[in-house]
Amino acid sequence: MDYLGQCISGLQDVLADHLSSSQSALKVLSIEDGAIIFSSAQKLDLSAFPQFNNLYQFLYRSEKSGGKGDDKAATMDEAITQCLAASKWQTPASQGARTFRLNLSDENKLVSADKKLIGQLIARIERAGSLRYTKGQPDVEYWVFRRDDGQVWFARRLTYQRVTEKDLAPGTLRPELAYALCLLSQPQADDRIMDPCAGSGALAFARARFPFNMMFISDLESEAVKNIRQALKTTHKRLEKRGRPIIVREADARHLDKIEDNFLTVIITDPPWGLYSQVEGDLEVFYSTLLTEWYRVLEKGGRLILLMGRRELLPALLKKQSALFHCEKQLNILVSGKKTAILCLRKV
Repeated sequence: MDYLGQCISGLQDVLADHLSSSQSALKVLSIEDGAIIFSSAQKLDLSAFPQFNNLYQFLYRSEKSGGKGDDKAATMDEAITQCLAASKWQTPASQGARTFRLNLSDENKLVSADKKLIGQLIARIERAGSLRYTKGQPDVEYWVFRRDDGQVWFARRLTYQRVTEKDLAPGTLRPELAYALCLLSQPQADDRIMDPCAGSGALAFARARFPFNMMFISDLESEAVKNIRQALKTTHKRLEKRGRPIIVREADARHLDKIEDNFLTVIITDPPWGLYSQVEGDLEVFYSTLLTEWYRVLEKGGRLILLMGRRELLPALLKKQSALFHCEKQLNILVSGKKTAILCLRKV
């Protein structure tokens, strides 16, 4: 079976590498902007893909742009016609599903199409999957995607975004972004980790999916620390049963007095952007102070994964801190529509 995993645009190469190395039963077939196409001979454990926004099973996929001209679709009508012309689909039904809905995405925008063609596709899904079409809440969704290069994808949706931007407080990271940041830290079982700007604790809880030796979680806001402690007792109570120390404190990220010099192996954090929370004084000075303190507590060669929402500050900041940290990688992404950078730094 072939599958489509939608991810954050700009992170697809990193996530594809992890997919290939961590799951031997999977084979990455192609990497697209914001998407990874892979195959598996085994049934998927859907909970094993937290890096994806959504996961789909392909029923039909046209040749990639550059192949035969007939495989390209200039309109959604042409895309639906291709799906109808396909002589064979992979099994379209979901176990226990009775109803379905059909969605059309043209270059990442929901669209409509010729009603006759839509009706024909709905009728074929009904016959192939013994399903009934509904405009209400369905048991399963089918999607036709037309990409900007003319590719056509017809797929059944396997997972759904349970958390959206509307569900999150301003500045809170989406779970799949938090997971990707943890992957970039190159998780090791002996890591002594810290998130000194923890906020909701999304990064720390994502990192706890991987082995670690010790974890420190801190934030300047007492309410944030209180909520993290409560989450460890309820939602994430399984973490404390693993026997790995998780220490939660109220602390200023610029003055980590409780942490010894050269003690931490990795810091993964999302410091204030000066957008959702106020930052005292000049923002560049604020970031420089953070980096100086984090240099102190990281061991030689220690890793720092930093999410920054003010990309315009990066050239001057990295130049100023070049004696402290070497920038191994910078990934530019969008977070809630805002230009954001992920920095992978290593202590010099």
